[in-house]
Amino acid sequence: MQEGVALIQGRHQIIMADHEELRGAEQNLNQLLMIKAYLGGVQAVQETLEAANCRSKLCQWVLETCGPEKMVPVAHLLAEAIEPDAIYSKAPIDVRNNRLWALRVGTLPVPEV
Repeated sequence: MQEGVALIQGRHQIIMADHEELRGAEQNLNQLLMIKAYLGGVQAVQETLEAANCRSKLCQWVLETCGPEKMVPVAHLLAEAIEPDAIYSKAPIDVRNNRLWALRVGTLPVPEV
């Protein structure tokens, strides 16, 4: 969508994307919000397993697979691009609101939502 911004006679003109591009951008943002929610759940599971001092092979595998060294880099990337209050929601009005303000201002040259 960066091609959608043109400089005409010293002024910026925004050319609207077609419905397919907007739908794709909305889906991408929803997926990022889902990943953010998933990472929060993974952290809660990890803390619970550590507190329970679980020794089973399955619990140990979960702790290794969902360790901070694998999850923290992804969480930092999301934190750079998405507002901290933005959450995934299934309610249509909440989904629309999140799409409107979830991206941090200035993180992308041209907002793609």
